[in-house]
Amino acid sequence: VWMLTGDKTETALNVGISTFLVARDTRLSRYLWNGREPNGVALEQTGSEGGDQAVREPPEALIVDGEALTFLFETVERQCAFIRLCCACRAVICCRLAPHQKGAVVSLVKKTTQKVTLAIGDGSNDCNMLLQAHIGVGIRGNEGNQAFNCSDFGVTQFRLLLPLLLVHGRWCYRRITTVILYIIYKNFLLVLPLVYFGFLCLFSGQRFYPEVLAQTYNPVLTAVRTL
Repeated sequence: VWMLTGDKTETALNVGISTFLVARDTRLSRYLWNGREPNGVALEQTGSEGGDQAVREPPEALIVDGEALTFLFETVERQCAFIRLCCACRAVICCRLAPHQKGAVVSLVKKTTQKVTLAIGDGSNDCNMLLQAHIGVGIRGNEGNQAFNCSDFGVTQFRLLLPLLLVHGRWCYRRITTVILYIIYKNFLLVLPLVYFGFLCLFSGQRFYPEVLAQTYNPVLTAVRTL
C-alpha cells in the first residue's frame, strides 16, 4: 500500500500511524533529502548477499520525500533499485510530493511491476495520479470536484470505499465480462449464417437477411440484454 501526499514528513508519518498503515513498532526506513543528497537506507545494499543482517533485510515500511524522489528518478538504475525496495515493504509513504510526482510514481509502478494499480484521491493535486492509475477513485469533498470529475469511479464519503471495492467492483467486473461474451456470441450468430450462405450462392452478393433485420439486429438484441 502506497500513500502519496504533499504533507511534510512528520504529518505524513502520523497519518500513516493513525490509519494503521504503519504500526508504531514497524521497522521503518527513511530516504530523505538532507540538502545535498539523499540520506537514509542504501537502496543498492538492501536485499544483497553478505553484509550485516540489518542491512540485508528490507524494511517493513519506507518513507521518502519529493526531493529524494527526484534524485531517484534521474536514472533507470535508481528507479529499479527503488521499486525493488518498495516491493519488499508492506507500506510506502511518499511525502512532500508535487502533483506531477504523484503521477510519475504511479506510472513507474505500472511500468515496472506490471500490476493493476488503484489510486484514491480527493483534491485537484491528485488528478495526475488518478489518470495514470488503471483505476481512479475520486472522493467529492471540501477540496472541490476536480478529482471526482477525472476519476473512473466517484464516491461522496471515504467510508464508501469498502463497498465500492469489494461489492460494486466485483459486480462491475462480472457484468462487463458477461456483456463482452454476449456480444461475441451475438455477432457470431449474425455472421456465421452469412458465411455458410455464401457457399450456396457462390458469393454472388445475394441478400440473406431482410433489410429491417439487418438494421435492427444489434440495437434490439443489445437493448434486450441490457434490460
